[in-house]
Amino acid sequence: MQEAENRAAPSPSHDAAAGRMFAVAWGFLIATGVFGVLLRLQVVAPMPGVSYGNILHAHSHTAFLGWVFNAFFALAYLVFVDERERKPFIWLFVWLQAATVGMLVAYPLQGYGAASLSFTTMHMAGAVFFAVRLWRRSPAAPATRIYLRAALIFMLVSGAGPIALGPLAVMDLRDAPAYDLAIYWYLHFQYNGWFIFFLVALLAHYLRHQAGAARALRRAFPYLAAGVALTFALSVLWVTNAPWVYALCIAGAAAQLAGCAIGGRGVWAVRREWGIPGTIPAALLTTAAAAFILKCTMQLAAALPALYNLAVHHYTVIGFLHWIFLVVVSPALVGIGATRGWLAAGRRLHAGLLLWLVGVASSQFALFYPPIATNLALPHLPNLMQFLLIAAALMLLGIIAIAPVGSAAPHAVSDSA
Repeated sequence: MQEAENRAAPSPSHDAAAGRMFAVAWGFLIATGVFGVLLRLQVVAPMPGVSYGNILHAHSHTAFLGWVFNAFFALAYLVFVDERERKPFIWLFVWLQAATVGMLVAYPLQGYGAASLSFTTMHMAGAVFFAVRLWRRSPAAPATRIYLRAALIFMLVSGAGPIALGPLAVMDLRDAPAYDLAIYWYLHFQYNGWFIFFLVALLAHYLRHQAGAARALRRAFPYLAAGVALTFALSVLWVTNAPWVYALCIAGAAAQLAGCAIGGRGVWAVRREWGIPGTIPAALLTTAAAAFILKCTMQLAAALPALYNLAVHHYTVIGFLHWIFLVVVSPALVGIGATRGWLAAGRRLHAGLLLWLVGVASSQFALFYPPIATNLALPHLPNLMQFLLIAAALMLLGIIAIAPVGSAAPHAVSDSA
């Protein structure tokens, strides 16, 4: 195992390559922000000839595949790829960028069309190669490996949703519940499975030499994995709120919280050994961890029959998805990027983070308040769409200000991303 870790330890060129990959991911994050502003602007002041649906598809695909997938790829390349495997991963990254740029251009122009679906299929093929290669060749430690492999499984499983859309459309079932459930299938196993489990794999890697924390994370795994599988039932509530659906929802949410308690206790016990360099990265990573626990708590609350109207409200669903993306995953990635030295430092970092976090907080408030106001008969927010537009603009300005400044030089936590 020690020999394997030595082969995976980043060299200066390896670290620099990962930094460049992260910079590419950040470029797609900026594109995601631009599409987000266009979406809000299209509601406030519609532009002729611009399709809201097409921009929405471009926004989501760029966020998932351009930002999160590429950032994960950079971190996987940094810490999970054996030295002998690095060249194939470089070429794979180039392949994936060609597919992502193709989607970036095609989706705004045609939505789901021949070109956009071709580029999406091209990316899916690269993602399968990425998953198979990491599964078979990664030198990750045992506690890390179970989370990494689960993350890869969830990523592949989520792909069944988009694959099912074509046959459902051919059968003229676009308006049937099965069509929406296929979309929810993809979103659920991406957000709650692939995204979360890859981040926990990074945490397990960082703490791999802390026996107590590693043991706790291994014990937490079956609870967290079962929670992901069972909480898909939350996406079915709008179709049927039968007692058995609620039972699955409650069991899944409870399992996730049990996993949080078991794993969190072990990680907290070694807090003196965390050694996260810098106040900002530590604050961002702590925020992401707390937001994840709150995410699991929200899922348990949503499984209560008394909160049915709140749970299935359109803005609640959108707010929950943005919560995971903006309050769990992105702060974790920004914190890691800041730790690596891949992002702007000093005043630029502080100013950019302030703009971005104010935008995130404003957006989340604007999304969650309407369903709460409806259920509690509270006054509704005036000019909600204008408020969301301002929040999107603040987030975009923030991520532009924090834009990467180049690859980092190796330092004390070079293998602990």
